[in-house]
Amino acid sequence: ALGRLMGEITEGRSEMEFQEKANFETLTAMIDCSRNGVMKIDHLKYWVRRMALMGFNGLTLYTEDTYEVPGEPYFGYLRGRYTTAELRELDRYASALGIEVFPCIQTLAHLEQILKWDVYKDLQDTPDILLVGEEKTYELLEKMITAASKPFRSKRIHIGMDEAHGLGTGHYKEKHGERSRFDIMNEHLHRVVEICKRHGLHPMIWSDMYFRLGSKTGDYYDRDSVIPQNVIHQIPEEVSLVYWDYYHTDYDFYAEWIERHRVLKRDLVVAPAAWTWNRFWTLLPYTFATIEPCLQACKDAQVKEILLTLWGDDGAECDFDSSLPALQFCAEHRYSADVDPDLLRRNFRAICGEDFDLCVKASELDAVPGLVNPQQDAVNLSKWLLWDDPLLGTWHNQLSDSPVPQKEIGGISELEKHYADLSQVLFEVAKQPISGVVSHPTGPGKMSQSFGHAAQLARVLSLKHNLREKLVTAYHRKDLAKLRKYLREEIPSLKSEVEKLWRSHRALWMRDRKPFGWEVLELRYGGLMARLDTLRERIEMFVQGEYKSIPEFDTQPMPPYPKSMKSLPVLGYRQIVTPSTVI
Repeated sequence: ALGRLMGEITEGRSEMEFQEKANFETLTAMIDCSRNGVMKIDHLKYWVRRMALMGFNGLTLYTEDTYEVPGEPYFGYLRGRYTTAELRELDRYASALGIEVFPCIQTLAHLEQILKWDVYKDLQDTPDILLVGEEKTYELLEKMITAASKPFRSKRIHIGMDEAHGLGTGHYKEKHGERSRFDIMNEHLHRVVEICKRHGLHPMIWSDMYFRLGSKTGDYYDRDSVIPQNVIHQIPEEVSLVYWDYYHTDYDFYAEWIERHRVLKRDLVVAPAAWTWNRFWTLLPYTFATIEPCLQACKDAQVKEILLTLWGDDGAECDFDSSLPALQFCAEHRYSADVDPDLLRRNFRAICGEDFDLCVKASELDAVPGLVNPQQDAVNLSKWLLWDDPLLGTWHNQLSDSPVPQKEIGGISELEKHYADLSQVLFEVAKQPISGVVSHPTGPGKMSQSFGHAAQLARVLSLKHNLREKLVTAYHRKDLAKLRKYLREEIPSLKSEVEKLWRSHRALWMRDRKPFGWEVLELRYGGLMARLDTLRERIEMFVQGEYKSIPEFDTQPMPPYPKSMKSLPVLGYRQIVTPSTVI
């Protein structure tokens, strides 16, 4: 209500009357702190203040290894782990604002950051899955659960257990032979739940493994998936099931899957997502397109608990502050039958001090006009274009056969113009002072740095997108004059702008996150700048006659994916940067 009141005040209203009733008992945000980016406690407090005003009442930090476990020094070693004292401080602060903080860990899979250490080699089933059934495994899990829950007054705990695709197929199979994976899963879950019960904790798990194991294809969303009744009966009654779904845009699918979960007769939590992973700015159009039908179905089915996830897969390149409009959107759903677009924008400006539509505009780093449908397509185009090798151009070849605009307007490609125009808009936004009621401890213009970084990325993409194609064309035409021009102007200019982008990203990271993990992204920027230097040198030597050819430019280009694809895939850095698997 206070956030709504602030929204009305910023519009100059001195008198108002409204009523609000929560559609969901809990609205929680989950922040990924395991993919290199560990958010600083001060920045989490900034988030907590805004979440409280929006209408959230829960926060959980996804920590695979980034929390302190007494007696286990390799947990979060050089990864920015939270100390118990830090988490207690966060808990006290959030509790005072009506927000419950509880742990979100992993107790089966997604543990490669821990299991890679030699001291845990005896606890591996596969490189990322614990060896279940071993007493040493449960001794470690008891330490983990105790340590993860200790800082918080809440008795809730998320114990993970998703995407354990290789469960029972590694060292477990060597020791025990082939066994039903349903049985392995349930036996392990019972052991972990017993630990939780001893500590007075109420666990929840991601639900996908039950549906995957019941599917012939291993697909979570397989309509032909069948979970046997005897398996359903074996799921511990104390466990809440978290149905996560970040992909569907149709109401009927969510309604059906909520009902499929209800058949399991366990408390249900539904988890949509803000599309923060594998990109630099939250893909807000697609986020809204997936959250809208999800939360409408939840309201109609009287689902009581919502968990909005913010993932950081592939290095946490994304500025999580760009997802604040998604949080506001979810909060509006909590207190209304339908989201009022004007109220949404007023409340967001009052609470976050930013223009909602300009935040969405920055999503055009990926949601490029000309794609099949930006609200139906999750492509991370800005990541493709930034990390695509400037000499090899692996993914530029894909774009020539894609729905992305390629025609030229006034001598530059449509995509170049898009990014140049977007950069100009975002640089102007970055200059604007903050206009909301709530200020940030570091001063006005909190998101100006975020917009400035997004603007710099757009500038780099406008320069980089078509550079290789220009170079290859001049090379094949033996137009040495043009190649010399590119050596003097375009290549040095691009390298200079990439360096600015690296510095901009570093400043943003160090402001909001612990320094650990930044080394991964710094290596990416360093690699790109080194490759630009190699590009310059190789063309220079060709122009001077020291090279008779440039083999990278002579290779016949081929698209990595079929031309018949209707949309572009979401790619990680390793897929983009080189055709080699050695990196």
